[in-house]
Amino acid sequence: DIVDRGSDVFLQLILRRLLDSGCVARQDAQMRRLWGDQLSALLAALERSMPRGVRWTHPRGGGAVWVTMPEGCSSETLLMRALERGISFIPGRAFAVSDRHDRSFRLAIGTLKPAQIIEAVNALGETMKEYLRDEQRNHIRRVGIAKVS
Repeated sequence: DIVDRGSDVFLQLILRRLLDSGCVARQDAQMRRLWGDQLSALLAALERSMPRGVRWTHPRGGGAVWVTMPEGCSSETLLMRALERGISFIPGRAFAVSDRHDRSFRLAIGTLKPAQIIEAVNALGETMKEYLRDEQRNHIRRVGIAKVS
């Protein structure tokens, strides 16, 4: 047996009753269904909305997807544009001490309903398409200038 002399006995009794009643198990099952629906909505919306060349993870659990844009893109630049549309995510640089994840970001389901997730990902997809078009134009201009020089 394990002896715990530091925890509050009353709180232990309450926790024991919660566990025995099945309340915690029911809540766990409900949350797993909810998060599963949210994650499914996120993955389906990414499939429909993201431009070619953008990749993302397909997690078996949790509530976040790791999105990676094509070479030369910056998730921080995309974030500035996305914030103008009320969309937020965490740039990949927050997860590394180098620029290794500069073109990646973490997109989480948060507390959004599936319909809200779909709407947000659609808007993010449009924002990303605009950003990639602008980056492509800028690249063509830079290459053209380099050839002229």
